[in-house]
Amino acid sequence: MRLVIRTATPLLLIAGLSACGGGSSSDPPPPVNQSPGGIWTTQHTVTSGPNTGDMIKSVAVVSESGELYFASQNQNNGCADVGFGQASVTGDSISANINVESVQYTTVPGVNTTCSYPDGSTTATGTISGTISQRSSLNITVSGMTSKGTALPSDTETWTFSNSYDTASSLATVAGNYTDGSDTLSIDGNGVMFEQDPASGCVLNGTISVINAQYNAYSISFVLSNCTGGAAVANGVNFTGLATLDQTVSPAQLDFGVSGNVGGSFAVVIDQVTHQ
Repeated sequence: MRLVIRTATPLLLIAGLSACGGGSSSDPPPPVNQSPGGIWTTQHTVTSGPNTGDMIKSVAVVSESGELYFASQNQNNGCADVGFGQASVTGDSISANINVESVQYTTVPGVNTTCSYPDGSTTATGTISGTISQRSSLNITVSGMTSKGTALPSDTETWTFSNSYDTASSLATVAGNYTDGSDTLSIDGNGVMFEQDPASGCVLNGTISVINAQYNAYSISFVLSNCTGGAAVANGVNFTGLATLDQTVSPAQLDFGVSGNVGGSFAVVIDQVTHQ
């Protein structure tokens, strides 16, 4: 487990005149809302600032109801922006408010970096707005502000739908033991989760559940206990989020992200564990 704790327009439709009847009119049908559900991916190369030239790869998991989790990982320095939010869709317009944290998701040999925004803060809030083509693409603009009040540059991004979302989900499919570093995450046939980390003393007890059996997205919730040292503040906190099972690799990999409130501070757990 990687535990990171930080302090913390209406749509106007105009109907034309009917071609027959000399001016009669009728109301247009309401717009059909596109589904936001999917596993979405994008990547780009940073073109300005201190990280110019770095490659950013991003993945988002969005449920049919719009709950979302994303991780934008810098492949060069091991930092990631991890965000959570709730999307809403009207017709083909999509918007969301998000909470984001800059974290270190891995160590890159020879690179010594502090994962933070330019003003030194590590958390931010933001908005997403744009258009969606169901099961195809997202064209969005992302803007935000750090917890210290510094506006972050807006990004315009195109995300592509991954067909892996259309893989059926079930508790039987996700059950098993997963390698998590030197630890083992266990999921039984009822979705009950358990893991113990001898280094920190943390014990994870929780559940993973199917959101919609047609799609490869799971809801995940767990509580940590018995943590010692700096992690002790997370004891008793309920973490919730989303997970997806990547069966395009062998062995399969469970990817998940959750967030929780630790003493008024934003805390995230992100992990990629491999099926044994």
